[in-house]
Amino acid sequence: MMYEFARNQFINFHGLQGSRLNFEQSIHDQKFTRSTLMSILSPMFFYTPDVHRTALHKIFVDNIASSFTWNKFVDKVNSELQEQNLLATVLLNANVGFLAIQTVDNGSNIGTNNDVTRSPTQVASYLSLVASAGSIILGLVLLRHNRTKARETAEEAAKFLHNMGHKKYGQEALALIYSLPYALLMWGMLLFLAAFLIECYYPRALAPSLIVGVASLAVFALTSGCIYVLNTEQNGRQKWWLKKILAVEQTEHASSPSMTNLSMVNGSEIGFRSSLWSRFLKMCTVSNAQTRQEPEAVVELQPANSAQGPPAIVLRQATLRPDIDNSANGPSQV
Repeated sequence: MMYEFARNQFINFHGLQGSRLNFEQSIHDQKFTRSTLMSILSPMFFYTPDVHRTALHKIFVDNIASSFTWNKFVDKVNSELQEQNLLATVLLNANVGFLAIQTVDNGSNIGTNNDVTRSPTQVASYLSLVASAGSIILGLVLLRHNRTKARETAEEAAKFLHNMGHKKYGQEALALIYSLPYALLMWGMLLFLAAFLIECYYPRALAPSLIVGVASLAVFALTSGCIYVLNTEQNGRQKWWLKKILAVEQTEHASSPSMTNLSMVNGSEIGFRSSLWSRFLKMCTVSNAQTRQEPEAVVELQPANSAQGPPAIVLRQATLRPDIDNSANGPSQV
């Protein structure tokens, strides 16, 4: 027992300057570079290797592994693999059923020299079937392998991660292996969607193709927007439209310091809700005033007589200018 306490104090530099304060902290300034292979394959794998690479580098710090964090990571990977295998199986059955349609695969497309040709719909469905089958096979292999790694000791986990790691690039190879089933599943779904759309857009009636096209564009726009927003928030980058609003507001603040209602709160998007709403109301008011084209003032001169006294000027109607701020000069006087 005392040996474990003394060993933990030694490897964590207990009582010394620069000691390890948390498990993810490196006291030897351990840094890994990104390889060219990782930069090429990560977008093709939908950036899933980056997630696994970051998690593995937090687990294996300074060649030290924790059995608790490693077992938790393996359980998470096993859960993801089981879900992916289920979805890949459903996708495999969908491709088989899609190819069973006679208009999709009738086996009568005979080309030159008695060669059987295949349509783009069939080719896309075949590729989707192969990708889903590869995802299932690789997922089962990884599940079987991880079941033996699920309850390893810290020494066994450290040995495995050390053998799978690289001195310069870290755990990139293991991250690519763990992300491959998900990448194959995504490619299989995209290829199946491509086969379905090709079959829908095949020269037929205009109305069905138009309806499917509009629905496809709507779904694509919503999906792309969600992916972009999630990726932006995850990486901590501001959205391009928020940057433009920030630039416009900063310019207006520089030219008109009295506009306190358009102030920014910690550079956040929430702080600009009142600003955007104020600008919108101001534009609507100006537009409404210009549309009505009401006279600015109607003045009536009353003649002098014995009953009403001396001559007087009476203001019957007036229209306030919405683009003039009288808050600083006080109320208007006539």
